[in-house]
Amino acid sequence: MTEGFKKFKKKFQIVAIVKSLAIGFSIPFTIYAVLFILNKLLITNFNMLLMLLFAFIAALVLAGVSYFILCPTNARVAKILDTELDLNERVQTMLEFE
Repeated sequence: MTEGFKKFKKKFQIVAIVKSLAIGFSIPFTIYAVLFILNKLLITNFNMLLMLLFAFIAALVLAGVSYFILCPTNARVAKILDTELDLNERVQTMLEFE
C-alpha cells in the first residue's frame, strides 16, 4: 500500500471517529435532557445521576457501534477516491493487484 493511500485512509478514519462520537453522544444526552426537563417539571421522578450514568454508557456503546459501521476499509476508501477524483477505478485496481 502506498504512503499516499495510507494518508487518505488516516483522514477517513479521523472523520469516522468524529462522526461516531457525534452520533454516540448526541442521541443519549438528548434523551437525558428531555428526561431532565420532565423531572424538573415534576411530571416524572427519576434519579438523575443514575440516568446520567446510563446516558454516558449508552453514548460509549453507540459511539463504538457507529464507528464499527463507519470504519473505512481499504475497498471503501478506494471507491471513494475513485469517485471523488474521477480516476476510473484505478485505485480499486491497485488494491486488487497488491
